[in-house]
Amino acid sequence: MSGFYSSLDVAADDGAVSLPVSDQGSNAYTDVNTLLEQHAGRRPDKIVVESPDQDARITYGELEALTRRFANFLADEGVRPGDRISLLSDNGIEPLIVFWGALRAGVIVNPVNVEIREKHVSQILHDVAPTAVFWSRELPGDPRALATGGAPWIPFGRWNAPSAPADDLFANPRHPYTLGLLQSVPRLDAARRARLHPIEGAPPNMLRPPAACPFQPRCRYEVELSRLEVPPLVEITRDHWVACFNPVPADEWQRELAAIS
Repeated sequence: MSGFYSSLDVAADDGAVSLPVSDQGSNAYTDVNTLLEQHAGRRPDKIVVESPDQDARITYGELEALTRRFANFLADEGVRPGDRISLLSDNGIEPLIVFWGALRAGVIVNPVNVEIREKHVSQILHDVAPTAVFWSRELPGDPRALATGGAPWIPFGRWNAPSAPADDLFANPRHPYTLGLLQSVPRLDAARRARLHPIEGAPPNMLRPPAACPFQPRCRYEVELSRLEVPPLVEITRDHWVACFNPVPADEWQRELAAIS
């Protein structure tokens, strides 16, 4: 599986992930992005985290690829460096991916202790006013009733689950960039000669975000408005938010999976 996940973001190597500190004029210390990339390059198959309670483990290569994908996902959803997201989850590998991926994107993470009383959780979310809330499907109950603002609530399941609910983070991509990432990934279950579809062109410099849709120059779903404005974050189905003027059809990814299997 390590080879599968280490290939996730070849087409978006310089996406939303923030620049190394050394590139910004300082060599006083090595930033987390560089450290993770160096370890993934030297020891991609070495286990970095093991979770006995989940009977799960993740390698440096998998962690680097998944956190890079998550950093790019945040940018697609309109979450910018300095924004806050809240995280509701028990301990495990998945919240680590969310936390580290947000860190790589320069996003502030507010981890919420899910064992405290519900009214306190609501108060924390009200005070933090996150741009988005990520919550684990492994929680005993559905926490969405605790919402106090207009931020989208985005669920996630096991990072290595064989299948996922239709509204899970990457099971039903509606943003063209998320679909492009998934189309560029080699699949173990695909036919032998199934063709990959890399994302052409170069990612924008997210330190100087464009005034229009940042994915527009490379997007086959672009419309005239994409060249004029940054798309707002809108809820297209329950708890599924997308910043796009022309979202991917709901069944397109599942039709592609069926065609290549």
